[in-house]
Amino acid sequence: MRASDPKGQDLSQSPNIIIISLTRFHYFNLAIEMAKTKRISIYTAWPEFMVRKNWPAILGSYRAVPIVGFLKLLNNKIFGSARIDQFTSYFFIKLISRALKRRLQGAQNRALIIGSATNTLGLKKLFPNDLIITDYASFHPTFERKIMCKENQLFGFKKEGNERFGWREKKIIKEFDTSDAVFVVSNQAKRNLIENGVAPNKIYSHRYCVDLSEFRFNRKRTDFGKKIKIIFVGATIPRKGVHRLIEAALDYGTEKIELTFVGKKPRDLRLRKIIELAEDMGLVIRQIGSVQQKHLEQHYWAADVFCLPSLVDGWGLVTNQAAATGLPLLVSKYAGSADLVKEGRNGYVFDPTNVEDLRAAIERMHKLSGSQQNKMRLCSKKIAQKYGSWETHANDVSANIQHLLNSQFNQIHENIND
Repeated sequence: MRASDPKGQDLSQSPNIIIISLTRFHYFNLAIEMAKTKRISIYTAWPEFMVRKNWPAILGSYRAVPIVGFLKLLNNKIFGSARIDQFTSYFFIKLISRALKRRLQGAQNRALIIGSATNTLGLKKLFPNDLIITDYASFHPTFERKIMCKENQLFGFKKEGNERFGWREKKIIKEFDTSDAVFVVSNQAKRNLIENGVAPNKIYSHRYCVDLSEFRFNRKRTDFGKKIKIIFVGATIPRKGVHRLIEAALDYGTEKIELTFVGKKPRDLRLRKIIELAEDMGLVIRQIGSVQQKHLEQHYWAADVFCLPSLVDGWGLVTNQAAATGLPLLVSKYAGSADLVKEGRNGYVFDPTNVEDLRAAIERMHKLSGSQQNKMRLCSKKIAQKYGSWETHANDVSANIQHLLNSQFNQIHENIND
């Protein structure tokens, strides 16, 4: 006879899996792949018409949580994340958490729940017999707060996220303690969580991937010119370290480099000022703004090198995208996607808080011969292909879930034998 959990469910078999994806769309890609072999329900704040348009494959597993969508809208759109105060933020997180818990209480045959840290708060207390997995796509919140507070003081940026709301940091740390497992997306993040006190046996890492068919290799690239063209893709915010890239570019020489930023333009007034001053000093900075993913490829193709200068970043899927198109990579050592860099073969890893380190990496890249550039491009392409697509991501997550289930099954079996 097989051992079972207190609810009588066989933990050695594939369980019912609930994925909480209130607003983060990458969970849909995970759910689509996992639903091919497992029983999936996905709870989301996205309205049905958007799911039907963008992710029709998960309609059979789709479970709406409309009140959460309404509260998220108030939190993010009406109040504005840059202006929201600590009390309001805490209040809305509480309402969202309660609404989600009520919705999950009605779910039948729960066995395993996956969600981001703020979405799984308190679920273990409510569902003690279910396996709760916190999917955490960043570094330890205490490490994040320390590095960002130092940066804010240095450059005069406004506090955001965990460095602004201390209670969120405490909640996330508590969630690490109470969850059955913590899923992370990089080796760097795993090491960082262990260094900051999270139990190693709780942490499972998996690969973070993109749809490689949307980012083709550019076979018509030419050698770097007199000016090396470096692209950054992502929100132009202090956390992404774009000000450090600007500082390094100025040190390298405005006549030898130009920058392109693709993504949300800066809201922080101090960061805007830094960009304006750099432009006044002669540095070319093209601010494209947000673009649809289908148009990203053309911007990668127009660049020579991709740079992710993040001060702290659990991964950075834009690195996968850039590598797939054949761009050499410059990636911060505090970004999880540094896993994709083979030092000297397809790029360089640098310390984002050390401007000279980044400037030197840019110079090394610019001095490469044409044949060396081509070797880096091909190496980036091969690494991106080897790393895989969303199917690879889902397979990794499934393997980690199975390992967790086997561990739970063995533990229960040992308890029965005792």
